[in-house]
Amino acid sequence: MDLDRSRNVDGNQECYCQGELTPYCTDDPSCSDLAIVAGTASESCRDLCRNDNGGNDQGTAVTDGVEYASDPQAANKNQTHFVVECSCDDGKTAKCGKDYILFSDLTYLQSCTGSDLNSKNINSELECNKYCTTANPENFIEGLWLVYESNPPQFSCLCVDVNFGDRAVACDDANANYNDGSGLYLGSKDCYESVGVNTIDCPTPSASVDLSPRSTTKTMVSIMAIMVGAWLFLH
Repeated sequence: MDLDRSRNVDGNQECYCQGELTPYCTDDPSCSDLAIVAGTASESCRDLCRNDNGGNDQGTAVTDGVEYASDPQAANKNQTHFVVECSCDDGKTAKCGKDYILFSDLTYLQSCTGSDLNSKNINSELECNKYCTTANPENFIEGLWLVYESNPPQFSCLCVDVNFGDRAVACDDANANYNDGSGLYLGSKDCYESVGVNTIDCPTPSASVDLSPRSTTKTMVSIMAIMVGAWLFLH
């Protein structure tokens, strides 16, 4: 028994065995607990329902879609999610879901190229296409590789929906955000070492860094104090 992962949350039991990815038993399973994942949910749900019914085929009701950040019904207009759900007996017996699995978050968007912790290490059109069709073959038909006119060149990878109506941003060099979203891929004045979901090695502050407004204010106060002291001394 895996004591670290086995738990009781509000009366819902979940038991894991050591070395096993899926739980041995759970009262309120997620679809991933049952090995039903985005992109192949229909097949996995059908297999699960057959096993639970002694090998006999029975109708399933499956959701395996994408909720794009641009969707009017999306709860978070900055996030794209995979949506997965499985039921047996023509939808009468719920097995799991709806699960919302995060695909990308524009606030914490990763870069495509590069080798740091905030990069997906996607460096070509071929790699972009492979990433998208592997991430969700049910919904993404191809990867769209965009090149920015910049020096050095920057790239973006978008996953294109089967109906060509929507695109999910997988990564973007020009708009990648670190930590709390205030630091850009090519660097900015703001740098946080361990804030938010991503981390980055912040550069060592330079001795010639411009004074911030707060530093400028402190400097002016010090100058005024010196001038007042000099006036009192002379009078």
